[in-house]
Amino acid sequence: MKKMNVKFQLFALVVFSTVLSFNSCKKNEEIAGLPVVTTMQATQITDRSVITGGLLKDIGSSEVTDAGICLNETGSPSVSDQKITMRTKATAPIDFSSIISGLKANTKYFARSYATNSKGTAYGDEINFTTKKASTFSASIGGVSYVATQIQVTKMSDMLVVTTSNGSKS
Repeated sequence: MKKMNVKFQLFALVVFSTVLSFNSCKKNEEIAGLPVVTTMQATQITDRSVITGGLLKDIGSSEVTDAGICLNETGSPSVSDQKITMRTKATAPIDFSSIISGLKANTKYFARSYATNSKGTAYGDEINFTTKKASTFSASIGGVSYVATQIQVTKMSDMLVVTTSNGSKS
């Protein structure tokens, strides 16, 4: 009788742990009350910017107060990382996208959409993209060579002013 009781307890433990592990892996759609959001692929990737966004499919059990994109350089981005709010007080379905600028050149980023309501924050699938290498500008003026990776060109009357990322002018 004791052998049977131990086998039953072991069986019950295996079943319980299996059920528990399946429930902990639920997607946002299955967690009651959270919004449902998907992430769109990154497009128009440059050395300093990208366009991405998401689709809010369902607001969940309460009003969505914040929706957008979060990103980082390490993976599994969250709203505690860099966050770009694209919608507040959103209804579903609605898509949102934006140009995200100020990125570093030749850098791999991880991003995903998010939506927050009173029940918590839900995330879309994670995407990744790598910004392009910085373009360079070089010139030789009066025997002095200038190389810049970030430039601003301003036309003032008949004069052309080139300002490099370190502020030197030629």
